[in-house]
Amino acid sequence: MRKQIPFLLLFIFANTILFAQKTASKNPTQTKEKTGLQVNNIKSQSAFEFTFKMGQKGSDSICLFIKKFNQKGIAIENLSPAERIIYTYNDQGKLVEESYYDSTEKNILYKDQYQYNENRTLSMKTEYGQKGQKIFSVSSIYNPQKQEIERAVIDSSGKLQSKLIFFYDVKKNIASENELNSFGKVITKKIFTYNPKNNLTSLTIVKNDTITSKYSHEYNAMEQKIKTVCYNSDGTINYKTVFNYNAKGMLSEETTYQGTGFSKMSYQYDSKGNMTQGLKTNDRNTILEKITYHYNSKGLLREEIQYNTFDEPQSVTKYYYEFYPEVK
Repeated sequence: MRKQIPFLLLFIFANTILFAQKTASKNPTQTKEKTGLQVNNIKSQSAFEFTFKMGQKGSDSICLFIKKFNQKGIAIENLSPAERIIYTYNDQGKLVEESYYDSTEKNILYKDQYQYNENRTLSMKTEYGQKGQKIFSVSSIYNPQKQEIERAVIDSSGKLQSKLIFFYDVKKNIASENELNSFGKVITKKIFTYNPKNNLTSLTIVKNDTITSKYSHEYNAMEQKIKTVCYNSDGTINYKTVFNYNAKGMLSEETTYQGTGFSKMSYQYDSKGNMTQGLKTNDRNTILEKITYHYNSKGLLREEIQYNTFDEPQSVTKYYYEFYPEVK
């Protein structure tokens, strides 16, 4: 059995539409890549990882994935060392089935099927096992404004496992979210507040009628988030994150303070707005993580280099592309 039915499925359900949003790469420009798929007529993208030994890149590589796309830039297949995924769409371009095979590419592991309502909004996800048996389903109900108001997880026997109930304010922002167990009891409640520009300003999480945590957010005049504070159940600060932006309005730093220390993520970009480096350091200026990104003439990611704490190359991932012929 692949997994049991967790509450997490309720949250995963809303994020299962496009494979491009579930890339296995750590590439920070996946939105740009998705656009690039259509603009550059990409037929396939593959990634191979090389490791460094004694400062030299090794000749052996590991294939991380091979993704294939149709001429509309929609993913139709993803092959990795662990599994092969086949994507099937309806005439409206909506994902209707994901089939997962093992590394031999022959034996099916499980299958996810998707159904949509008359508004073409996802209404049901059902997972089936190796022998075609139903494992679970997740269904959604919407109000006349096409807002999701209920999401339920049903097990293979048809029994309710958990449910989310959503409430909205007059500006159509989600105001609260109740998580119910199989007996219909509210076990977790999330309360959201917004500023006049509809930016989220606070999130309060209540479990068993007790506030367990709270988050507050502040924004600048450009509506960019500049601070997030997480509070413990007793009102003390758990951590605080401060965001800074460059002259072009792109995120340049995010510093998280917790206890007596802090960690900082800093980002660099090229003239086209592509991220070229992500660097994470601590309050002693020790490198915790560093990745550099390099692009080809089409603006597509071609190389990603990861460094160790000594600022030495540790591995490099190279990306390769195959293109459809240009339509003249």
